[in-house]
Amino acid sequence: QLKVVQAGMDISRGFSKCRIGISVGDCFTGMCGTKERHDFIVMGHDVNMAARFMGNAEAGQIIVGPAIMEATRTYLQYEEHRFTRKGVEIECFKLSSQKSKSSVPSLTGAGLDDQEFIGRYRQEAAVDKALDNGNSIVVEGREGVGKSAFLRHLGKRLLIREDKKVIHAEAFALEESSILYVARQIVESILNSVEEANSEIDKKFRTGKSGNRSRIKKDPLLEKLKSLGVPYNAYALKHLLPNVKSMLNGHSKSISMKRRDPNFRKSEVVKKVNNKNGLEKGESEMVFKFMVQLLTKLGDCVIILDDIHYSDIESLELIVSLIKARMRNVTFILSTRPLPKQPSQKRMRYEKLQRIMRQLYRAINVNFVRLHNLNNEECNELVQNFMFFLQNSKGKRYDFDEEVLNVLYTRAKGHPTHLKSLLCWLYEQDLIVLRDGSYVFSNDGAKEMAYSHIPDEVGQSVRARLDDLPGKAQKLLKIAAVIGKTF
Repeated sequence: QLKVVQAGMDISRGFSKCRIGISVGDCFTGMCGTKERHDFIVMGHDVNMAARFMGNAEAGQIIVGPAIMEATRTYLQYEEHRFTRKGVEIECFKLSSQKSKSSVPSLTGAGLDDQEFIGRYRQEAAVDKALDNGNSIVVEGREGVGKSAFLRHLGKRLLIREDKKVIHAEAFALEESSILYVARQIVESILNSVEEANSEIDKKFRTGKSGNRSRIKKDPLLEKLKSLGVPYNAYALKHLLPNVKSMLNGHSKSISMKRRDPNFRKSEVVKKVNNKNGLEKGESEMVFKFMVQLLTKLGDCVIILDDIHYSDIESLELIVSLIKARMRNVTFILSTRPLPKQPSQKRMRYEKLQRIMRQLYRAINVNFVRLHNLNNEECNELVQNFMFFLQNSKGKRYDFDEEVLNVLYTRAKGHPTHLKSLLCWLYEQDLIVLRDGSYVFSNDGAKEMAYSHIPDEVGQSVRARLDDLPGKAQKLLKIAAVIGKTF
């Protein structure tokens, strides 16, 4: 819960005018509706409460429920707040400030914003070398090896040290058949990052009489394109900004709403496709030309795209074309899993992905960085640096006993995120202590507990992925959870 509040604080720092409400509890998530009209929804009592807290917050303010306040009041300071809803008084709390960093528990990850310990020092050096040469990068590794964390870390470093614009996008399996879905993310992220245009457009189009918000007569995204000096391209915008009113995507609200539905977009494509790209003839060139013009106006930037194996084919082909164009001011950092040798389904999509990946392999301005589980030496270096940060040590780094390192490496299997979670748990439970200049187990039972216990953070990660497993594997894990250590 502390992580959630700190995420809200980070959002508030980035967007000073936003209002944030936070509540915790059970909710329903999933696809809901009919074949004609459906959407991914989140609903429940605490979802509604979070919305009410947000509605009563002022610009730049965070309001939380009593449960979150109780869980985090040791580390954060709150002011009591009440408001009335349908005649019922609701108790909540306004976040006022964060207490000293030393009081924040390490397990939550608080205080790690300044430095993220991912144990990928050799890979970081390879990325830096590739960036210095102006090359794009593909980070490759199997699932669970920490690709997303590595990309987030690279994004923070580039943002802070290199002072470059960093554009993030992510591909989703749910949208892999939606034409240019990933490209739309990139375009919208770029336009939302143009702060000067944001402020001017906000004054010009969103403020009406008496300071009240009025109906937007012109679309702000189109105005941002105009402010950047990017020529209007209706054929490209029809796909890249499908909800923007333009002369080619119609002015009716119903069409705009329909285009948000991937099934509708897919049916549209089946009717219109005249070539293998899934776009009308000539539109691929139009989209590419528009993206080149937009990125040229943006200045030095890095575009980070996670999980390209889930990307729609059209976006991936567009990105490969942009990489091959060797634009001096734009660098791409992509992540992907190795493609299986024999696809279980969607053979046509798999063959297209293979063809695109071969193009990336052959490109002379693309460097591949492969992530594997950490070895013993890398694990040792990671835990030493991490413990040094946890204890706020001043210039002193202590070694770990070989027995402790073996347990950490055996349990985490070289996975950096799990390694940090396990180390935090051991440290907070006082199962490891500093003795004679090295960290050792505190007592005889500590080692057994370290082998048998699963930290909450790891357990949550496992539970979050249970639905991705086949039915028999889910059943097996549920039985194993009951049997416990014997299993």
